[in-house]
Amino acid sequence: GHLLYQREGQLYAQKLDVREGRLTGDPVLVAQDVAFNNSSRAGFHANDSGVLLFRTQIQTIGDARVVWRSRDGNAEIELDTNQAFARVRLSPDGRRAVVQVNEPGVSADIKSDLWMYDLSRGVRTRFTTEPGFESAPVWSRDGRSVAYALADTQSFAGTSTVWIKSAGGTEPAKKMNQGNGTPRDWTLDGKAVMVSRRNQENVDLWLYPIDGGTARPLLTTAFNETDGAFSPDGRWLAYLSNESGGSDVYLQPYPPTGQKWRVSSTGATGLRWIRETDELVFQSQKDLVVGTIKNQP
Repeated sequence: GHLLYQREGQLYAQKLDVREGRLTGDPVLVAQDVAFNNSSRAGFHANDSGVLLFRTQIQTIGDARVVWRSRDGNAEIELDTNQAFARVRLSPDGRRAVVQVNEPGVSADIKSDLWMYDLSRGVRTRFTTEPGFESAPVWSRDGRSVAYALADTQSFAGTSTVWIKSAGGTEPAKKMNQGNGTPRDWTLDGKAVMVSRRNQENVDLWLYPIDGGTARPLLTTAFNETDGAFSPDGRWLAYLSNESGGSDVYLQPYPPTGQKWRVSSTGATGLRWIRETDELVFQSQKDLVVGTIKNQP
């Protein structure tokens, strides 16, 4: 007879009158620091016997490493240790990297900054200065600009706004006026940013013109489409979708022709293209998987 829901990482229970379709009484705090993702879907479950199971947020630790490895597994570059690294994006020429560094603390409440690393010299400079949770950096194809998401804290990452800043770091960042979302990639001509954004109950992929033009849907279905990425030649769109139940990689021509193919079968995250070889890389369970498109039209 209760409704369970999370709000900013806190799990509440409130009496529910099913016949009247309304909540009664005051909400009761059941647990704190409950894990939830950018779509605000929380990690908890209650069964009919009254047992509640929930997962807590992971405490951020400061000993993560960023390592660049060759295909034989040898480490070539290792960035600073004792940093709470979250995301890394290499520049198109491979000489620099934008790195998201989180502040210490519980994941739901942390803030973060983006730093620019010069890989050849092993030095870094602060790239973003806006207060809040800055994440999901994406380089433009020419390496001149970086798009990223900005929210108050990670708790509000689902309502991030999209910003663009010159890779040189000297000019102020500019906020895109298209609405909320998380940048995923740039179009080949550099005129638009692909963004994943929540549309009612689902997450879809949209294109945001950088000149302020009208945003247009790229891939909208009854399921979640996230982590979209264009192939280096711009002819393919790879993305993650949960239409088969879990999160898997799908591939379709760009512009869309109505055809698509499911690439992974055991779940996937971390979708990327290798620019030099047109290979598609993603993480499946504990493995990194690489695939090549054959018989291209």
